[in-house]
Amino acid sequence: MRKLFASSKRAFSHGCVRVDNPFAFAVTVLGQAGASSGQETDRRQGAICLFAEPLPVHLEYFTAYVDQSGELQLRADVYGYSRRVREALGFEGNS
Repeated sequence: MRKLFASSKRAFSHGCVRVDNPFAFAVTVLGQAGASSGQETDRRQGAICLFAEPLPVHLEYFTAYVDQSGELQLRADVYGYSRRVREALGFEGNS
């Protein structure tokens, strides 16, 4: 549902991953020639790239970060990952 991309709440997902600048990402992954050759891309609809070999991707999930003004920002741990990390480190009772 495209309208959910405008939401600041990130838990609305159907398994997709948001990429801040998808065309710069394509150049990084495919190289300039690969990203600009082949089928024309409709920037409103996006494109699907099929790779001959799997492309390893490492995703990070953060519920806390420091913003540009130096303030700590905390987000809801909607998937429970931070809780599991705290438990694994022996901090079960801390939030």
